[in-house]
Amino acid sequence: MASYDFSLMQRLAAEGRGEFHETPNHVVVHIPGQERLVVGFDNMSWNREEGDRKPWAFDMVHKRGWGMVGVMCKRTDWFRDPALFAILNGMRDCGVFASYPQVSMYGSSMGAYGACAFASLAPGCTVVAFSPQSTLSKELAPFENRYDRAMRHADWTTGPYLDAAEGLAAAGKAYLVYDPLVPEDKAHIDRLTLPNCHVLGFHHLTHKVPPTLKRMEILKPVATEMVEGTMTPKRFYELLRHRRNAIPYTIRLIEHAVERGHMKLALSGVAHARSVKDNWKLRRLQKHLLEQAAGQGL
Repeated sequence: MASYDFSLMQRLAAEGRGEFHETPNHVVVHIPGQERLVVGFDNMSWNREEGDRKPWAFDMVHKRGWGMVGVMCKRTDWFRDPALFAILNGMRDCGVFASYPQVSMYGSSMGAYGACAFASLAPGCTVVAFSPQSTLSKELAPFENRYDRAMRHADWTTGPYLDAAEGLAAAGKAYLVYDPLVPEDKAHIDRLTLPNCHVLGFHHLTHKVPPTLKRMEILKPVATEMVEGTMTPKRFYELLRHRRNAIPYTIRLIEHAVERGHMKLALSGVAHARSVKDNWKLRRLQKHLLEQAAGQGL
């Protein structure tokens, strides 16, 4: 069940002499810090959170003493809310973003759309976007058909921050991370790609990039170095290559083969993986696949 308990953020904002704004659809909090402001946007998993609500990437930001602007949802509307526009524009006009020497916008999926779309609030900022949508406008992105409810219940015909590709143009640097095997994600990346972008594709990351990177045990360095703007494509792919033999990633590859109907390939893959590095998860998966294959007469 979704949590609407924002009391911790309200207290931290008050203690730090920041800001706390609540509307029917969103909460925006500014917790002041030093050196860098990170603007974190919720993704669709917000409605599965329990207990104290925290902005996206709050723990990473708070640990480093950076400033935080958290854009948190009470409704999954892709941030298409005039009341939210007014709050963020007001913070811009009052100099919140300009008061920090460095600003980063960060999010995943819906939150990545937000990070790109609102980049113009802080020209020259660094954007970190995992599996971003560029827009849900049918006119601009006719290929997108995954989010019918959001398309119906928000205005995607007019208004500011409609097209994340326009917002992203204001960024100094952007990291766009995605799985080229997800066709809609690739199409959005094609719309978003600009000269200021590091476009970082890798097969089998899936749409849910942060959980995949977490299972590979590289989410922390990837996220931190991107938010700091120090990540390079060479470093990113080195991290991925180093961890692609990690058991969770290997299992994901094998599961992907099964999903595509390649059971024999999956069986061969799990046998090879066990020959390289035996593991109880691989043994369990192999047993399960052998049972499935027997049921299919293979």
